[in-house]
Amino acid sequence: MKSARSDIVKAMCLCWWWRQKCSVLATEYPYGAADIVVLDVDNRLIETEVKVSIADLRNDARKSKHWKMRDAAGLPQLPDSGHGFGLGYRSRRIGGMTNPHRFLFAVPEDIKVKALEVIGELYPYAGLLVVDTNWDGVMIKDVPVVLTRRSRAFDSSPVSPEERRGYEVAMRTAVCKFALGMARARVELNMKEVG
Repeated sequence: MKSARSDIVKAMCLCWWWRQKCSVLATEYPYGAADIVVLDVDNRLIETEVKVSIADLRNDARKSKHWKMRDAAGLPQLPDSGHGFGLGYRSRRIGGMTNPHRFLFAVPEDIKVKALEVIGELYPYAGLLVVDTNWDGVMIKDVPVVLTRRSRAFDSSPVSPEERRGYEVAMRTAVCKFALGMARARVELNMKEVG
């Protein structure tokens, strides 16, 4: 289950990616396989996974996408990963989406040091965005997200026009979900003030 802290990290990262001139930004695509996906200026996919605990960061290694990225990076597999994959695992696609050109984790600042250790150990291809979740500003240009570790660039092609349309639909859906979440939060706040 996602936490409010996770939602804050995700929202701040979306603002950061927007500032990087990414043309499409979507969340939970497809159906939760990726916390954030963006298309860069060259129409290549970048994935960001939001983690608010070290245990969750470590557990991500069980996902098939990491097995596939380790393979693409020429890295040996971890002892307990990669089970159950048949022929075709080297395909261009991971779970219904194009393999990412880059992959990053995003974490709150208070777990940055330990996250860097875990990423170096389990995900040497991954980058790291660090978010100050105590920020109380309102300007997108001031969102405190720092690229703390650069990600490895995978050899990937730009997404197809059909895939791009899928990401655009996911982006519109994400905007609607965020708007609904804001409206619900506002109603709850108003009810607390009245009650």
